[in-house]
Amino acid sequence: HLDKAIANVRIISHNLMPNDFEELPFSEIIKNHIENVISTTQLYVEYSLDEKINTLPRNIQIELYRILAEILNNALIHSQSKNITIQFI
Repeated sequence: HLDKAIANVRIISHNLMPNDFEELPFSEIIKNHIENVISTTQLYVEYSLDEKINTLPRNIQIELYRILAEILNNALIHSQSKNITIQFI
């Protein structure tokens, strides 16, 4: 049980702020997260990103990432939706 709890905490903390924030543009981080959701669930996510999001301050990017993660998590857990559309404009 302890190993499972540790793994869950690691996943949660990673979702709050992935290590990629130091290495990749924000748009790539978003694409990677969405593609991971698509590949590991039955949810289809259509998305569009304005590359200007890469110029936002880091603290705003982190908050947007957390909001995205919460939206996707809520869609998976609480809705019967199979499709979701996300736009960063």
